[in-house]
Amino acid sequence: MLISLKPFKGALFDSVIFPKKDVLHFFHQAGPNIAFFHPNEGLMFFSPALRRIWPEAAFGSSLESFRILTERDVVPAEKIHLADFWKQIETGSPPNLSDRFVIKSGRIRGTHTLGLVVFSFPWGRLLVIVPGEAPKTISKNLEDIVRLNPFDLIRDLENWVQDSETEALVAHFLQIIPGDFINQVSFSRILAAPFPEPQGQICRIVYRYRKGEWQREVSGQSSTDTPDIEETKTRHYGVLTGGEVSVVFTVFVGGILPLGTISLPAKVLESVGPPPLNQFLHEASSSLVFQGLRLVSEQFHYCRYWTGQGFAMEVLEEISRLVSPDHWRNMIVLPFWTRDLVLSDSLALLDSVRYTTDILFVEPEKGLGCILLQNTNKEKATTVVMEKFRQRIRSIMIDDPVTVAKFLENH
Repeated sequence: MLISLKPFKGALFDSVIFPKKDVLHFFHQAGPNIAFFHPNEGLMFFSPALRRIWPEAAFGSSLESFRILTERDVVPAEKIHLADFWKQIETGSPPNLSDRFVIKSGRIRGTHTLGLVVFSFPWGRLLVIVPGEAPKTISKNLEDIVRLNPFDLIRDLENWVQDSETEALVAHFLQIIPGDFINQVSFSRILAAPFPEPQGQICRIVYRYRKGEWQREVSGQSSTDTPDIEETKTRHYGVLTGGEVSVVFTVFVGGILPLGTISLPAKVLESVGPPPLNQFLHEASSSLVFQGLRLVSEQFHYCRYWTGQGFAMEVLEEISRLVSPDHWRNMIVLPFWTRDLVLSDSLALLDSVRYTTDILFVEPEKGLGCILLQNTNKEKATTVVMEKFRQRIRSIMIDDPVTVAKFLENH
């Protein structure tokens, strides 16, 4: 059975973990008329047989467009029944819903009744269509499909959606790399997912610009060859490969989630200079979190709080909990305020000093904000970090560092 599949909008490549085996197994059990919808990107994959029922089906088609099709095709007496079905789908309760409807004669050859099953999740909806003539037979088929409860498929589809969204962010990052060193850099990320063979395989995905386009290499590796998760959060470190020293920088999404690492030969870094690269990494982090606004995977949920200049002040506690679940109260923040009419000018100054892992929160209408510092304590923040900010930036008032708990209490 064929599957029509497309990359996530904006991605240069498909995810490497599309669960084709599980999808085909589900097709065998549930029938050939199946489609998957992403909440924002629409139809992501479907069986070509679906076009017998839905001729206009195409990548990006919305579930709403299919709903309109069903409203057009059912007999008038089914209109209210169908409207109630779609209303329940919209609310997502219950998460798995099935029903059958009488359709107009001649709409689909050999079909008088259309059965629908929708499995709903925060990250997408899986639609199964069961056409037929005998209502009792269709009802039995719908019950059997709902009882399948394809846990493995659902888990793997969620991982696939998350990695597809990650590929879209990677593509965005690759496309904004400055042309001055695009031919000398490589970007890599580690993907640990429940691969079927072997279970829990880890792979490294490397992207390089060759012959005028980005190319991707995927290689499996054992867990002993994989950097520790804490190492992937390190801002930068050096590596020696084939007698050449390279500097590896971690690329963050809003200073929180590591997307991967970019490797640059030390000699190229010397010619470009650290300030331009630091500025690029800050701008990339902000640009990536803005792109994350359209993503639905749980790991990107924090992107919805991005205001365009920083994170909203009211989610300081939530993001602190996300960054350090056990010690968030004792994390350090550096409050600041400015009289500048254009807050973005002040934020650009802050970017020239703060690390990419220092998370920015702002209240633009009040001209104030704070920086959530990672991997530091109050003593260091007082003697080193704060002084560094005050020495380099005169137009912004930097207050004494305080813990998140104290700041929330006062703010």
